[in-house]
Amino acid sequence: MIFLVAVYAVSALAVAQPVARVVKMQGEGEVRDSSGQRRAAAQVGTPLNAGDSVHASGKSVAAVQTAAGDVIVVDADSAVRIKNDRNIFEQLIGKILYFFRSGKRVDRRVELQTVAVGVRGTTFLVDAAADKASIALTEGTVDVDSKRDGFNLYRRREQADFEAFKREIQEGIARDRAEFERYRAEQREEFIAFQKSVQLKPQQSFTIADDKATIGGIDAEMESAIRRLEDFSRELR
Repeated sequence: MIFLVAVYAVSALAVAQPVARVVKMQGEGEVRDSSGQRRAAAQVGTPLNAGDSVHASGKSVAAVQTAAGDVIVVDADSAVRIKNDRNIFEQLIGKILYFFRSGKRVDRRVELQTVAVGVRGTTFLVDAAADKASIALTEGTVDVDSKRDGFNLYRRREQADFEAFKREIQEGIARDRAEFERYRAEQREEFIAFQKSVQLKPQQSFTIADDKATIGGIDAEMESAIRRLEDFSRELR
């Protein structure tokens, strides 16, 4: 009986080991357990167990470092759950910047409402709302997989296409501004295919709302958020 009790105590201790910690905090936030109940304030050094989520309140920013050395930066009014001890994260809401170290044997995955983002070593921002999610990749590659049957994938035409067409207008090749506006409205996106997954490359973004997904470049708003969160966590990487 004494032997059995000792084994149980050791096992319970192993289960309770934190899988990550809050390593930087600006403003206020909280840690909630797997049932969604507040467990602690989010402060530097606060340990995180599997199933815990970190919530940053308005104008706050929090940085979390996992036991594997990955860094997750939680922006204001955003939240992320660490689902297990090394490789599965669930983004609940808002903007979050992920720095996943390369060379790790375990593939990581970020789960959203409609898609899952499979990664190895890479840097990317995810902006998640109730009805829409966007991913902006700056380094590495990620695979975006639908949790449903698939999505209608469109490619967004970039500003360079518009600039070239405007030059044609200026040179008198196109008839008038109205023709250009029709071009921009009709040709802003082109349908690619109905797909189950897509792989992103550096400096590409992916946005999904319902069953419509669009791939293109990183817009100015997401670029600004990436730079801001990178600056906040620079010394942690």
